[in-house]
Amino acid sequence: MACAAHFILEPTAADDSFQNGIAERLNRTFGDMMCSMLYGAYLGPEYWSWALVYAAHIKNRLPHRAIPTTPYQAYTGKRPNIRLIHTFGSPVVARLSGCQLPKLDAHTATGIFLGFTATENNIYYRDNTT
Repeated sequence: MACAAHFILEPTAADDSFQNGIAERLNRTFGDMMCSMLYGAYLGPEYWSWALVYAAHIKNRLPHRAIPTTPYQAYTGKRPNIRLIHTFGSPVVARLSGCQLPKLDAHTATGIFLGFTATENNIYYRDNTT
């Protein structure tokens, strides 16, 4: 199978990421981005998955040297809207929907921004009260 596809399998030693430098570089970049976002937002390691997904979201909207555009634009054909980039862990005020609250009750909730849904029209956030 490997010979038919014209590549050679070369196993590497365990815990030696330097032997696979090109592939490991992206892992290092995402790890650095993730740690920076968690540290800057004063969030603990339990939010690492949210930080990693948002790091990939940002990375896909940055120019890439292998293509003349961003990965997002190459995939969708649309230019990314940089105005939608928010600071990970920034405070947000979300409107509560789907429930009929009394008129004088608060219709908003405060929280911490964690990332976008698949459509970028809605966000994921950690509610400060619950």
